[in-house]
Amino acid sequence: MSQRAPDRPVVRHLTPDQVAGFWSTDIHPWSYDFDYLGHLTAAIYPKAFEQGRIRYLAQRWGTRQPAYVVASHTMQYATEIREEVAPLRVLIRPTALGRSSVRLEEMLVDRNSRVCNFSNVTLVAWDPQARGPRELSPAERGPLELDMEILHGLDLPSAAPRKNHTEADREAVMDTHARPRQEPELP
Repeated sequence: MSQRAPDRPVVRHLTPDQVAGFWSTDIHPWSYDFDYLGHLTAAIYPKAFEQGRIRYLAQRWGTRQPAYVVASHTMQYATEIREEVAPLRVLIRPTALGRSSVRLEEMLVDRNSRVCNFSNVTLVAWDPQARGPRELSPAERGPLELDMEILHGLDLPSAAPRKNHTEADREAVMDTHARPRQEPELP
């Protein structure tokens, strides 16, 4: 018998308002990512989240290869994913920021806005030469702070001063985040 985390509300479908609070990207699974039962194999879920994370941080940090490692990752399966509900959408928003780490809340959603998996991950900035953790640079920290402020993430620790972001900063962030999909009008 599966148990749901007590603090996680049961969410079946996301409303446009809920989707707008996250950055998003589409993931296109391959036919061989589905098993003989017709659903996405368990190994593909973390891979989909990782693809989304790389895209998110590459965009936010202005690099093709963001340097981080996964310190912890938990997932909660909500429902199966069948091939006919692809492409999938990964939704991401930062919820906590440390000296060298960021915690992200993520969801894997099918094309019908049905939540299929919840994820929480803690990433640590990585120094490839020293082979160890490093402090987040101002260029990395700034976009994450802005996302937390604009995208309804948790408040930053009181020790971290709020930035005075311009309206252009806010618009640039919102332009890269999930927008409600336009449903086609029926005749």
